[in-house]
Amino acid sequence: YSLQSRGLGDVYKRQTPAWSTSPSIAIWPAVTEPSSLTPREDHPPTMSQPIERLTVQTDAAGLDAATAALNAGLPIVLPTDTVYGLAVIAGDRAALERLFELKDQPEDRSIAVLVSDIDKAEALGHFSEPALAATHRYWPGALTLVVDRKAYISQTVGNDDGTIGIRCPRHPFVRELARRVGPLSTTSANLAGWPTPSEPLQAANALAGPVALLVDGGPGGRRASTVARIDDDGTVTIFRQGEVDLDAPS
Repeated sequence: YSLQSRGLGDVYKRQTPAWSTSPSIAIWPAVTEPSSLTPREDHPPTMSQPIERLTVQTDAAGLDAATAALNAGLPIVLPTDTVYGLAVIAGDRAALERLFELKDQPEDRSIAVLVSDIDKAEALGHFSEPALAATHRYWPGALTLVVDRKAYISQTVGNDDGTIGIRCPRHPFVRELARRVGPLSTTSANLAGWPTPSEPLQAANALAGPVALLVDGGPGGRRASTVARIDDDGTVTIFRQGEVDLDAPS
């Protein structure tokens, strides 16, 4: 992998995509964007050996290190405004495969895409007028909106039904990182089916293998984003109730 920045261009369809014969990686309907899961009575397995990784802070040096790692195709663990996430550049097929291996999760599971702002979100999907109004009210924040993917976006970023889950997070580090490298496919930093630890080191150690970079943003949150679709007529379908209550009065 080159350290050259790819950004949104790697999400757009190419004339001859490197992964054109590979099945698409679904982003919907089973969103696994950072979320808190119901704890079990037992505990998930942890890494038996210390992990050699670079740990950085949410500062300029940390942004540089995270940018380089992502552009090299390496999954990273980073804080979000919900819980700690495991992130790769959206559309990077090889990096997504590594992500699923670290999650010990099938590749047909869905992953939300985090963006830097509303304009980047609109470059990925078609937003109804009510959905766009919701972005202005709740973004940046803990609301993932399921919309129809635009035709020129690679099918590796979205579900076979042509939809995609998109969110603009409240965390400034993540938004700046997405501004630098493009949309981020991000899932919770844990093994599939296990709770996500709130402490950064525990989150990194909870995966099925080592990650090259951990961004330490202090203790993470515990509540997931709300996942919803808002149609042209204003009909709201809630797929997961989280921090944002769309039924609350304005």
